[in-house]
Amino acid sequence: MKIIITESQFKTIIESEVPLQVRRRTFWFEDYLNHTLGHMDKFYNHLDNFYVYLEKVIEETIDRLYWGWFSEMDDTSDEWIMSANYISKYIRDNFYNKIQNHFLKNKQGI
Repeated sequence: MKIIITESQFKTIIESEVPLQVRRRTFWFEDYLNHTLGHMDKFYNHLDNFYVYLEKVIEETIDRLYWGWFSEMDDTSDEWIMSANYISKYIRDNFYNKIQNHFLKNKQGI
């Protein structure tokens, strides 16, 4: 598989303070998000407010990513806090509509 990125994306990767090991794994974020959404269907179907649901999905996804890939980082370090903020922003920017559609489908019972 060949991945092509733009010059601005490359510049963002190089200039970012977020650790390379986090930025290198952004393509896994969607897989972990999908797993989290499946988990949320089973255990958090009672959440009626989308924004509470969104925060819970992001929190759970970051937690799964931490234990799956980044547990060698101290979870109270500035490095991890920057990484978690980066992951949160990435999920909001790239998967907001996907999460919203998933939430609405579950509320409609589809």
